[in-house]
Formats: sequence, structure tokens, C-alpha cells
Amino acid sequence: MTSRLGPLLVVGASARAVAQSAAAAGFEVSAIDLFNDADLLAVAGDVRRSHRFPSDVLPLQRELPPGPWLYTGGLENYPRLVERITNERPLLGCTPAVLRQVRDVGRIARFATRCDSVVVPEFVTADDVDGDRVPAGPWLVKRRRSSGGLGVERWAPTEGPLPRGSYLQREITGTSYGASFLSNGNECRFLGLAEQLAQPAADGSAPFRYAGSITLPMLAADDRERLTRLGQSLVEEFGSIGLFGVDLIRTSDGRWYLLEVNPRPTASMELWEPAGEGPSLIELHARIFLTGRLPQAEELPRSELVRGKLVVYSRGLNGRVPKGFTETLLQDSRRSGETNIADIPAAGTSVEPDQPLITVLLSSPDRDDLLLGLRAMEREMLRTFVERLEKVR
Repeated sequence: MTSRLGPLLVVGASARAVAQSAAAAGFEVSAIDLFNDADLLAVAGDVRRSHRFPSDVLPLQRELPPGPWLYTGGLENYPRLVERITNERPLLGCTPAVLRQVRDVGRIARFATRCDSVVVPEFVTADDVDGDRVPAGPWLVKRRRSSGGLGVERWAPTEGPLPRGSYLQREITGTSYGASFLSNGNECRFLGLAEQLAQPAADGSAPFRYAGSITLPMLAADDRERLTRLGQSLVEEFGSIGLFGVDLIRTSDGRWYLLEVNPRPTASMELWEPAGEGPSLIELHARIFLTGRLPQAEELPRSELVRGKLVVYSRGLNGRVPKGFTETLLQDSRRSGETNIADIPAAGTSVEPDQPLITVLLSSPDRDDLLLGLRAMEREMLRTFVERLEKVR
């Protein structure tokens, strides 16, 4: 897809990464998200900011050019809304019927009983949380409409009834991962696996809040084969199509637990974008809907380097983003020739304490060196932000 394509609307809590991939494919991108970051504005010709996500998405999309659309994080929990938008513009993504199935914890548990690749943690519905009927923990309380690790907390029977729309899931000790897949609805390709990082809120809440990802380029053959089988089984069971992800935990004894299926492009997928020549992930995704073609495994982007991203939270900082902060980061990003700073807040954006401020990205031959580098970049971003704030106060 080297020629300019028609319009494509990207909708989600954060649209920047998918919008960049779509623009690289040649789409004329428009977008709706919560942030309207400067680097989103740089690649999308028409952007709307959602102030009541997702309830205002339906009217907002009517203000944007007609044409196909796709959703990213957050909208998978609202299949009725996806259906209503799809009645007005073609969908390049999993259908509402697929969403209802893969976001149903009971349905996923039944699937896992027939899948030899993973197991699903024990879960308890709200109707069964009456003290004696809940086995000994530890337990997590999860909101059915949660995403990004938000809406997940530790739970004890003394805390009383579950919040509406929640269920209990047994807490599993291990390392958290996100697996990425691409499917045409019949066959599936495994893109890669990334370790998931978490950072609790300053008050200790949201202990599993998403904070970044680190790829595992040299995956063991048996793990690669297991995850490839998992993706294919999900496609055969549910008809998942396009890019989709799976959240997993691997325990110290090598068992893989399936936590949830994310039937859309996920936060870690930008780490699998081609570093040089080659089709972007959204180009590969769109080809499936436009031509039905699924790339062969050797056509998929590969990197021997470890690639990582880290969400820099504002901690105790607050204020409006100074113009100089945004301009400096945009200039640095253009000058470097590669994206190592992303989700750059637009000048004047209000920053609240403990909210996402920016994202830093890095590549390295070594995982530990990469994590140290990301943390150093985080400190530098916070220092620069404080300095810029002080200049305008």
C-alpha cells in the first residue's frame, strides 16, 4: 500500500500509535481519543477530543470524513456502541458479536477447557460472593469493562459485596505478558510476546495499571509454538480477525494463564512495527479486510533487538503544558529520525497529578540495560517538564 488511500477513522482511549501506523500505510487519518496529543495531531488531518468517553464518540464520529473505521483500547467493552458506529461506516476490526464472546470471562473459561496451550484462573461471579461460597484467596476484583490494568484491585471477603459489573479472579503470581496476533478469521500469525510493566497510582490504588512493555525477541521454540497454537485456537473458536492481543501470566513452573483477550490493536504492538522498510502493522491489518490476504510468517516484522516503551506518569506534578516543552520534544523527535518520545502532550493541555504525561521508547541488545535506559529517560522527561513549568510561573 504505497499509494495514498482513502480516509480511516481511529477511535480509542489513545489513538496515537494506531494513527501513526495507519498514516505510514497511506491512509488519510482522522481520530477520536481522550488526549489529542501533539504527535497524533501531526499525522491525523481531523481530530476530536472525547470529554465523555465513550458516550460522546457516536456524535463525534459524525463530524469526521466518511469512510472505514477501527477501534483501539477501551471500545472493546462497548459492543453496542461499536455496532451503532458500524451501522454508519465500515468496520476494519472484530465484529460486535466477537466482542461479546471474547470479553465474557465465562465463555473464555469454557474455551480454555478445550485448549491445551493455557489455563484460565478460577473466577467467581458477583452472585456467588456471599462469604462461605468464596474459596480461600488471594483474589482480584475486576470490572468487566476494565482496560489498561485499571479497575483491577486486590479483594478480601471482609470488603463486602462486589462493585456492580465486577467479578473475582484468582490472583496468579508470575510475570505478566501481552501476546500479539494477526488473523484473517481463519488462519492466525503470532507476531510476538512482550513483558508488561505496571505502576500503581501514588495512593496505592490501581496496582496493575499499565506502564509499558518490553519485547522478548528470542522466545524459546516451545513457548513460540504454544502461543501460536493459542492464537489459532482463539481464531477457530471465536472468529477473531485483524490484529488482536492476549494478556497472560507465566508462573515460575512454566504454566501459562490466560487473563483476557483484547480483540483490537494493543498498547505493546507498536514495538513490533518494522524498524525500516516494510508494511506497517495497520497496513497488514487493513489488507485482510480489503483483500483477504494474510501475510506469511517470513513477511512479518522481526527485530533481534529488545524494544521497550514506558509510560511516564506525572506523579505529583500538575499544571498546563508549556509551549516550549511540546515544541522541544517534537523537534528532538524529528531530529533523531526515530520515535523515542511519543504521546507528546499538546501545549496548553491540563496535566493532573498521577496521570500519563508522555511515553518514552528505546531499543537495546539487553533487557536490563533497556529498562535502565527507559528509567533514565523517565527522570529526564520529568525534570524537563518541571523546568519548563517553572519558567512560565
